[in-house]
Amino acid sequence: MIHISSLSTFLLKTIQSRSKKALSGNAKRYITNSPNFEWSDIFGEAFRTFLPLYFETDAFAGTLEMPPEVNERFKFCCMHNIAKNQKNIHAIKDLACAFDKSGVKLVFLKGAAYLGTIYTHDAGVRLMADVDVLVKKSELEEAKKILEKEGFVQDYKRLSKEMNEELTESYFSQHHFHYVFYRDDVKLELHWDIVPSSCQTVLKKMFDSLAAVRLDTTEIYTLSPEASLF
Repeated sequence: MIHISSLSTFLLKTIQSRSKKALSGNAKRYITNSPNFEWSDIFGEAFRTFLPLYFETDAFAGTLEMPPEVNERFKFCCMHNIAKNQKNIHAIKDLACAFDKSGVKLVFLKGAAYLGTIYTHDAGVRLMADVDVLVKKSELEEAKKILEKEGFVQDYKRLSKEMNEELTESYFSQHHFHYVFYRDDVKLELHWDIVPSSCQTVLKKMFDSLAAVRLDTTEIYTLSPEASLF
């Protein structure tokens, strides 16, 4: 049986792995929405939100003697991840095909980079909350047109509601160098830069050092280990 002290230690370790800014936002939203939460819920939320489980869930679950309610919550989180990830993967295939036909290079970032490894092993171990893509700034407007043709629309009212604060297109374009799109339950961030200090020379090197991942019959591009160094 996991005692409260063990749970507290586990939660502190996972929370410490997040930045203070990310922690305050996530914690505030979760606690605000769940005033009568139980330890089993918090434990499940920690798995879903904080812990990057890059290995088989059954092997991990077997190392902990979890109470039945926690184990059920854990299984629920994994099933939720699978359902969410499948929708994102379907959208990724659509986009890879559409951009390949257009000639505009589309690079998938973050979670999508694990499509050829982690997700083929166990689709439930990590939640792909959204789809992050990168294009060259010179091809940004063409990329937006392709996204809109594929059914994606910018919706900052929806985003503001999700984040519980007022957010606009100009805010994201000026401070985060990306636009936010939605297609049904799929959220997509269209990036044309990575960080404020990056320059076009660095971005060019990143685009010249891509890795191709085969997803069924679809080929997608992600950042290679070499590109990540830039």
